[in-house]
Parts: sequence; structure tokens; C-alpha cells
Amino acid sequence: MLGAAEEGVPRRPARLVGIIPDGQPPPLPWMAEGRHFFLRTGLLHNIRNVINARTPDLVVAFGGGAGTLAEIAFALQAGRPVMVHRGWNRLQRNIERYFGRPLLLQEYLGDPLMAYPEAGDMHHLHALLQEFFATTAPAEVSAESLLDTIAQTLNVASPTGFPGLPGCPGSKDEFERVIRAISR
Repeated sequence: MLGAAEEGVPRRPARLVGIIPDGQPPPLPWMAEGRHFFLRTGLLHNIRNVINARTPDLVVAFGGGAGTLAEIAFALQAGRPVMVHRGWNRLQRNIERYFGRPLLLQEYLGDPLMAYPEAGDMHHLHALLQEFFATTAPAEVSAESLLDTIAQTLNVASPTGFPGLPGCPGSKDEFERVIRAISR
């Protein structure tokens, strides 16, 4: 998120939301510079992956390990478009490396479902990942193409997919209020 802010293109402003797990202070205040928003969730990193995946209009992966793969799986299940900027082959190899191990499968796909049961089924999420990387042509998009796609995908007028924080019923409405404010 901070990388996107640094590389932002003025003619294509984006609202940027940082979802901070428990124990990590936000690098900037709650809201900074009008269009940057940090939400301290109090959640473990693996559980906040559900928020990272279901909230945005478009999910962009930059290589990565189990957390990135979990975010892709939750995004696919939520019907979010997924793009890979860099690291397609690495992600594809890491599916079985991480999720072929029952403990990691449970940690990254199963445990988050205890907080967000509507986010799917652990084995179905795993199957979605396998299918995505098996049937989608390996494609890494350029930064310019990525910016074009993001600009076309943004839907500021509609509610986000933010599922709300577990045990905090007013968090979804508050999140939507802040997003509307930074989207002006």
C-alpha cells in the first residue's frame, strides 16, 4: 500500500487502504493526505487476509507466500478480479508448498473462517487457487497496464466488500463512511 502511494500517478488518484494486523502500529495516522487510510484491526495477520481480499475492487498480487495465496483465494471466492504484477511462477509453485501441508492450510485458510465463516470453505478455497493458477494463462501485468485496469475497475459509488471486524458491529458502517470521505 505504501509502495502504491509512492508510485502513484497524479492523473489516476486512488484511495489507498492499509489493513494493519495486531501489534503493528500504523506507519501513518488513521487517515493521512486525504486518500490514505489505515485501519488497525487487532486481528492476527492470517485473519486480516480475509479483509485484504474481500474489501478492494481489485486484488493485485506481487509474488509472495502463504499469506498472498490466502488473499488470492479469499478474493476469488468473493468474486474479486485478481491480477499478478510479479511472481506468477513463484505463487504457482507455492500453492502445494504451503497448502499441501495440513497445518499451514488450516492456519491460512481454515482459521480465518472461524472469524469470517461467510468467506468460504477451506478445501474449496484451496481448489479455487489450484484452478486459478492451472487455467488462467500465466500473466504478469506491467505497471501501466495495472494502472489502466485499476482505473477501469474502481467503483467508488458502491459499497466496499469490507466484512466488518469480528465482534464490532458498527465497524462496517464506519469503514464505509471513511471510504466515502476519502473518495471525494
